[in-house]
Amino acid sequence: MKVTTVEEIQKIDRNLLPSVAAEAVAEVGRGVSDLIMEYLYRNQILNHVGYILLLVGKGNKGADAFAAGASLLERGFLVTAARILEEKEFSPLCQQYAHKFREAGGSVVPFSQELFADAILVVDGLLGTGFKGAPSDLFAQAIICANHSALPIVAIDIPSGLNGTTGEVATVAIKASVTCYVACAKLGFFIGSGWNHVGELVEIPLSIDLSSIKEEALLAGSCSIHLPPPVRNRHKYERGYLLALAGSCGMSGAAHLTTLSALRSGSGIVRLFHEPELAPFFPFPELLTEGWNLERILEEAKRATALLIGPGMGRSQTACALLKALLPRCSLPMVIDGDALFFLGEHPEWKIPQGSILTPHHGEAKRLFQASNATDQKLLQMAQVYVDHKEQILLLKGAPSFLFAKGIKPLVLMRGDPGMATAGSGDILTGVIGSLLSQGVTSYDAALFGATLHGIAGEDAARRISSYNVIASDLIDSLPYAFLYTNKLKTWS
Repeated sequence: MKVTTVEEIQKIDRNLLPSVAAEAVAEVGRGVSDLIMEYLYRNQILNHVGYILLLVGKGNKGADAFAAGASLLERGFLVTAARILEEKEFSPLCQQYAHKFREAGGSVVPFSQELFADAILVVDGLLGTGFKGAPSDLFAQAIICANHSALPIVAIDIPSGLNGTTGEVATVAIKASVTCYVACAKLGFFIGSGWNHVGELVEIPLSIDLSSIKEEALLAGSCSIHLPPPVRNRHKYERGYLLALAGSCGMSGAAHLTTLSALRSGSGIVRLFHEPELAPFFPFPELLTEGWNLERILEEAKRATALLIGPGMGRSQTACALLKALLPRCSLPMVIDGDALFFLGEHPEWKIPQGSILTPHHGEAKRLFQASNATDQKLLQMAQVYVDHKEQILLLKGAPSFLFAKGIKPLVLMRGDPGMATAGSGDILTGVIGSLLSQGVTSYDAALFGATLHGIAGEDAARRISSYNVIASDLIDSLPYAFLYTNKLKTWS
């Protein structure tokens, strides 16, 4: 599914014939009506007494809301439309569908806060994708009332007040329960403040030709996790041998979390090389540990299948010297995170094997690209340039995350829960990805599958104990659920 900018959508809108535009509004209205029916049924609101409240502006988004209202009236719902402006200010298309809405039995009344009292759901038809800046006082008042109503809100195409390209909110914006985007998701959903406002995303397809739209990214759908099947007579090294360079004084927890998550994700053996001053370090009995030693690491690399570097490694001169000496001499598939990314940012001349996976959060990415003031939109562009030049895989961690690879449009990965914003969560992601690499999964798929499994584990942990209570260790406990959820593994092959 395409993710595009508002400017691309506006190019399509400008070239639509009036008759085609009117039919597109009817299509959107039917699609929104279907979505609302499904939402009310799924959330057991279908039999509640009350009406659906449309908040309508003056443009084509208001027309979409009126079309959805007319469709809902035909299905037997009570629907009331609250206009923010006088109808004489409506666009021709909005006036046309306001008339159809009335013909279907709907009523159009001036906006007032009292209208929310008897409503069961709100439809946001206020401000469209072309809107920029701060809503005027009347629109801002309607947005604030809707957000404070505690009612579910279905936003048509984009939450009103949100910039569809940058994700910025100048003052206020609708906080939608569901955003039913028309044809293409907008880039602003996923950057800036957008992810805090869009809620669940559902596509409303259009029959018009959208092949000319330039996509900025692609939206990941359901992800099937394809792992090498268990083999009956394999041994632990064949299952996957992962080396880990992680852990230093004061940051032993990062090494613990990343190696335990790697074992829990399928690696047959994990050997941790840690800062020597940390010894003896035995966080759990299944883990092999020893202090940093370049020759020992290179010796084990001859029979290992993957390498992870960085979690809790520290930024000492010893760590820096070890990485500088190791990277040009090691060709193992690797995932690089945490303090190792710091060193790459400090030393852009360092060479790392092609196809390595880098997993920075936004702050680490800015350091890596030497662009401390980059906007989110600029950061995405720089990430694509970086992987095209370096021929690496880059997973830009966040809510949501973006996956970059050479010659491929960025992929938006939406799985996860707010509770995952906790110390150690990224270390677990690195362990999962490293484990998949050790089992022979390709770098791109390891990053994609690892981020997906990690996100589903976070969702499960929050479902079990709430988003407020999740800590990183809970994600490890939920990894088995994530694997079972995403992949029907055979017992034997």
